[in-house]
Amino acid sequence: MKKKGLSLLEVLVATILFALVISGLANIFVAAKRLIFHAHARTISAELAKYQIERMHAQVRQDQWSTNCLGSNTNCTPGNGFLTTWTDGSNTQYDFTWDSTFQPAGVDVRRVNLTIQWYERKAQ
Repeated sequence: MKKKGLSLLEVLVATILFALVISGLANIFVAAKRLIFHAHARTISAELAKYQIERMHAQVRQDQWSTNCLGSNTNCTPGNGFLTTWTDGSNTQYDFTWDSTFQPAGVDVRRVNLTIQWYERKAQ
């Protein structure tokens, strides 16, 4: 006698295998979305750092070094075009901190360290 169709056990095994494959693919897509958000935040922070450094570079003048915000080791104010925080369209907040120190000792050369921090939101 020729058998037509599938048994309940064969359908159940096929369904379980299909569910395992689909859940594995779903995890790949979730991980990829998280990496995309991270790359987006890094790109924005790099552009913001470039903007901030350009604004600081405009402050570097030898005749005004001791009176500007970088030379006096005081925080540059947002009114001078400096950023302290910035929020992008996806409500990710970027916080800026910087300091300037003499490098090397005895020479009027300064090193400016700019740090940008953000907290990544979870991929939705």
